[in-house]
Amino acid sequence: MRRRGAQRGAALLAMLAVIALGGAWWIVSGRPAANRIALERSHGSDLNPGRLPCPEAPANIGTVNEGIASGTCTLPAVGRLPWRTLGINKLQDAAGEPLWYIVSAGWALPNSTTPTLGINSNTAGNLAVNGQANAAVAAIIAPGPPIVLTPNANQTAAGCAARAQVRTPSAPNYLDYLECQNIAGASLRSAMVDNATSPAFNDQFALVSAAEVLAVVEPVVALRIQRDVVPQLQSIYASSEWGTSAANPMFPFPATYADPSTSSFKGTVSASCPAVGARTSCEGLLPLTSSTCNAMTNGPCDTTFVQWNLASISAVQTGGTATTFAANCAASTTTQITCAISFSKTLCLFCGQVNVTVQVQGDGSNVGMTLRTLNTALASGLTTLTAPLQTSGAARATYTGTVNGAGALCGSFIGILCNGSVTVTVPIGVFQDHPFLSAAGPTPSNTATTPVAWFWFLVNKWHYVTYYAVAPLHTPGAAGNCAGATCISVSVQGGTALSDKRAVLALAGRSLLGTSGANRALSDFLDSTENTNLDLVFEQAKSNKFFNDRFVSLSP
Repeated sequence: MRRRGAQRGAALLAMLAVIALGGAWWIVSGRPAANRIALERSHGSDLNPGRLPCPEAPANIGTVNEGIASGTCTLPAVGRLPWRTLGINKLQDAAGEPLWYIVSAGWALPNSTTPTLGINSNTAGNLAVNGQANAAVAAIIAPGPPIVLTPNANQTAAGCAARAQVRTPSAPNYLDYLECQNIAGASLRSAMVDNATSPAFNDQFALVSAAEVLAVVEPVVALRIQRDVVPQLQSIYASSEWGTSAANPMFPFPATYADPSTSSFKGTVSASCPAVGARTSCEGLLPLTSSTCNAMTNGPCDTTFVQWNLASISAVQTGGTATTFAANCAASTTTQITCAISFSKTLCLFCGQVNVTVQVQGDGSNVGMTLRTLNTALASGLTTLTAPLQTSGAARATYTGTVNGAGALCGSFIGILCNGSVTVTVPIGVFQDHPFLSAAGPTPSNTATTPVAWFWFLVNKWHYVTYYAVAPLHTPGAAGNCAGATCISVSVQGGTALSDKRAVLALAGRSLLGTSGANRALSDFLDSTENTNLDLVFEQAKSNKFFNDRFVSLSP
């Protein structure tokens, strides 16, 4: 009977772990919306989807704040379960003892200067249990009644120390509640050798794994990607200045799929992308290389990835009254187009009668391989700057305008020369990093900075587990008019299919094969042959132990 009771108690404790920590996983199905909002705000879940609370603050015990978690904690942390923070009643075990709680490093805030934790689908539980590494992110423990530990040799070798447990509820010492645990070493035990004949352990454990937390977090993250990320990405190359429109947008070339922890996140052009006439999609990782480095978002940066192709630079006269025209762009560099232009006309009365319409062009390499905005204010000398995207991934900067000659009187003699000049400059900075890449938010030195809506996505590296696919007809320089089979489609089991889409994102989620870390084969990243065969067709099955891909559309 004792054995059956212990098993029943362990089962109930396991169920409690799911119910109790569900709130800390940001939202749980069925929890009222008001509670979800309160938990989101108190736990900082806007920045850290998946973050768990610290244990109860010891100073709160016996006060009106009893059950409220510490704001930060030295990890791994042990203490009483923060029942009030979790929005549950104070729970006790069969011995009348409050439940205890252990949380892993990387899953709760360690200090007030660490605003984000980097939790994503690749994050492991950092608690070892019974010698198994990364077995849990947290544990809830029923401590049972106090005991006198007199461990035998085997138990001493296993880490038990002699102790007569004496409990002081107002200032509890975990050693008087939990037996034989190496909290500092992040190594837990849920059982003890020889315990039947030499009782040294009476704790009951409910372990919470990373997979269990992420199974709750990932559907929410997919919704947040739709809400916070998609609006930014769908409009980057969707205006006339890029040679596109909102009705026929372009999307940057994907980065080749590879280990995200070492990827450059630079878009690439290949034989199959764009292969406009074939049913082959352009797929991989989001192209997120920036020209400036952001220490918080930890995105890859390369100051030379986007630069001027010197061989492409030209300056020509396209109109005006000038009869002679000369342009010298030899001073141009990979970081700035510089063209000195002069023009003239004879047989004039006023020099103001001479003018020239000029077009200066140059290709900014790799603009369509990453995310950029066009800052026309940085160019000088002419009037209008556009940058149509090319099939090579370059953006062809086209700077035009009319320049007038000086307005002085030429004189009374026929044949006086009227002239003018202008120096045109176009710095490579006209292709600024898109705000999505700069992602302003709190830093260790300024935790009060308000984050932009998508800051959480980059700072926690959710782009490491996000797949990106674009129809070839909507890659840079293409026609921008996919329809039917030339668009992307996603069948959704039990839901509405995504049809005729120009581009999609897929939250790949955690490895279902147990792979640790970010380095996964594509077949371990996406969970079906249909999702890895590059044929513009994807599928989303109901989430289960074999499938956890979640798709969102990047276009209407």
